[in-house]
Formats: sequence, C-alpha cells, structure tokens
Amino acid sequence: ALATGVPHNFWAVSWFRFLVGIGVGGSYPLCATLSASTKARQTNVRHGFLQTLAVFSSQGFGLVLANAVALLSVAHVTEEPINYHSSWRICSGIGAVLALFALTLFLQVPEGPRTSAGSAHNTLQVIVDNRWKLMGTGGSWFLFDIMFYANSLFTSKVLQLVFGKGGDLVTIFKHNLLLTIVPLLGFAVAGAYLWFTNRSIKALQIFGFAGMTITYFLMALALDHIETQKWLFLVLYMLTFVFANAGPNATTFILPTFVFDESVRSTCHGFSAAAGKVGAVLGSSAMDPMLNAYGLRAVFYACGSIGVLGLLVTVFFVKTEAEGTSYRYALISPSDPEADASKETGQGTDM
Repeated sequence: ALATGVPHNFWAVSWFRFLVGIGVGGSYPLCATLSASTKARQTNVRHGFLQTLAVFSSQGFGLVLANAVALLSVAHVTEEPINYHSSWRICSGIGAVLALFALTLFLQVPEGPRTSAGSAHNTLQVIVDNRWKLMGTGGSWFLFDIMFYANSLFTSKVLQLVFGKGGDLVTIFKHNLLLTIVPLLGFAVAGAYLWFTNRSIKALQIFGFAGMTITYFLMALALDHIETQKWLFLVLYMLTFVFANAGPNATTFILPTFVFDESVRSTCHGFSAAAGKVGAVLGSSAMDPMLNAYGLRAVFYACGSIGVLGLLVTVFFVKTEAEGTSYRYALISPSDPEADASKETGQGTDM
C-alpha cells in the first residue's frame, strides 16, 4: 500500500495495487474464520453472527474513511494552477498505516490448534466434496457482486442526474461521502435483525436480494418520472446499497463461516469470495458497455434480473436447520445424507 504512492509509472502502480489485492483477498477468509472461531460462537451462535458482521462492516466504514481522506487531501490544495499530484499519492499510500495497525493486532492473536484434516484434501477434491455448499455460498456471492460492482460503476451518472454536471473534486468527494455514509444503515439493520430476532441468516439474505430487486425494477419502470424527481432518484439509488448491506453484502461473508467444516472452512470461504470477485469483474466489464449502448434503464433491468437469480440460488440451495436456539447451516443437494437422516428421525427444517 505504501509503495503505490511512490512510483511515477502506471505499470508500477498497477503491480503494487495487485499485491495489495492479494493481501486483501487473503485476509477475507482468515478474518471471517477467525471471528467465527471465538468463544462467542461456541457459547451463543447469534453472538458469533454479530461478531462476524462487525468484522465485515469495517468495509463500510473503510469506504467512508477513504472518501473522507480524499476530501481532506484535495480540500487543502491551494496552489495555482491546481495540482493534485500529492493528493492521490496520500490516498494511495495511507492504507499502509491501517495495514500496519492490523498487522500488530494479528501478531497478538494466539495460535490456535492446527488441524491435519485440511492438509489431506487437494483443492479439486475440496471443491467436489463441497460443490453444493459452494453453489449456495459462491453462487449467491457471484450474483451479488455483479450487481454491487455494476451499481458502483454508474454512481457518477446518478450524481450527474441529481446534482448536475461539473463541479470540482471537493464537491465530487462530498457527494461520494454522502453515498457511503447512508448505506451504513444497512449494517445497523442486519445487526438489529440478528440481535432481536430468532430467524435465519437465509431469511436476511432473501430480504436483501428482494429489496434490491424490487428497487431496481421500480427505478427501471419509473425512470422517466424519477429522473425529474432528483432527490427521489438519489434516495432509491442509496436504498439499493442499504438493502445490499442489510442482506447479501453481509450474509455472503457470514454464511461460509458456518456452512463448511472447520478443516476446509477458510479454503471454501476463499473459493466463495473468489466467485464473488469473478462476478465483480463481470459486472464491471459488462455493465459499462450496456450503460453506454442502452442507457440506465437497461442496466436497472439487468441488475433486477440478476437479483431474481440471487433469490433463487438462496431459496433453493441454502437452507438452515434449527437446533434449539442455534442454527446449523447446510446446503441442499440431490442426495443429502443429513437431510435423509433428518427425515427418518422426523426432525423438521426451518427455512
């Protein structure tokens, strides 16, 4: 992260950002499994959910902090002609400070007992053995990230419709700051749901996908009207992020920590997250040409349709089975021995 603020060559910056991506990608499954392996989960599964949610919600606060740093870095540029050369270097390299802070905390985490079961699995066998579970966790993450990253692509288009074209970088970052603060409400909704209700994570993911789908279709159908109601347009657009954070943006991170066996949990969480990043690349590369060729309405329809697919994957591949006051996660497969055993013993299933 520190090195990205130093080079004067585009390819050097790209290379260092690539290395940052490896580090961030590797920390995803590690942070998730670490937060889910604490005493909080062992004593109360719901507390484990909340702890994992708290870890992931740092992403939302990080987005706010990133825009705040960018705003401060450009707001203090007074030289004429205006030169933001140092501003982008500050924004690029300041992540090293937080990474160093995180490293000091990680080094203080006690080493847990090593499991030998995971070493016996090769990568392909892990995928085969957990294919139906990965269909649920990775499939929903893949579809969600198509929508989520595509949504971020046309943020500038939405801001132009609401606030008009033009404006300096200070104004742009102020608008971006607004768009990152409001969606934090979604994490609050998810936290309240986990704290005050006794329903499953699956229901929360369905809620989020359904909310995003309805909002996208509503925006597509009423685009001509809401484009003239600028603040209504902005509210609906931000609502998609609120539903995302209250639903699949949080639940896709939590689910793999409770679906998979401990010996392959981190590996399968990584596979699920990787599926999400494939969706992010697909959404980023496909939606921009669609926006330029067919306009915003087509993109909203496309995102709504993908939301329907996310709903179907969640409904048909993810199920939660209630056991007392906690939830054990399983995935539907054509020949699920655990499900067959449940039928034989007469145990019910809480969907």
